[in-house]
Amino acid sequence: MATLESSILVSPRKFKVCFLTLVSTSIKLYLAGQKTYTFCGTPEYIPPEIVSNSGHTIAADYWSLGILVFELLSKKTPFAGIYCLYFYHPKNMLLARADLEIYEGIMRGIHNVAFPQHRVTRKAESMIKALCRQEPSERLGYQKGGVDDIRKHRWFQVRIPFYSSFILKL
Repeated sequence: MATLESSILVSPRKFKVCFLTLVSTSIKLYLAGQKTYTFCGTPEYIPPEIVSNSGHTIAADYWSLGILVFELLSKKTPFAGIYCLYFYHPKNMLLARADLEIYEGIMRGIHNVAFPQHRVTRKAESMIKALCRQEPSERLGYQKGGVDDIRKHRWFQVRIPFYSSFILKL
């Protein structure tokens, strides 16, 4: 049974530990410790190492997770700019210009993004910034603790008081 966290491929001659991951709309297969150079996916979710074509590992997926959390909380992606309003415009020039603006924002980094304070808590901002570090090896989830580092982040430790009191009343 394959999971998104890891898979083991077994062939008659040898077996290799691989990682099957989902980034936006593309499925990639990583051999443990190797980089891939595929450039595909939704522009807003692409990490800097893909934009710069320097090769990427599973750390690219942690970047995309950070962007997804940002979007779920703020209702927009962090690098969407003025030309993104014309994203579905029939002229390809505006579409290319919107993508270029997004890529420039990605290369500037998440630390240059203004987080909407009324929607994104400090704990959520902390996790998003840890997931979206420019250096892939520094990203939350790619270090020694792996995915457990993400699960143990303080943003996931938040208790919802009204939910707890609702359960007690039942």
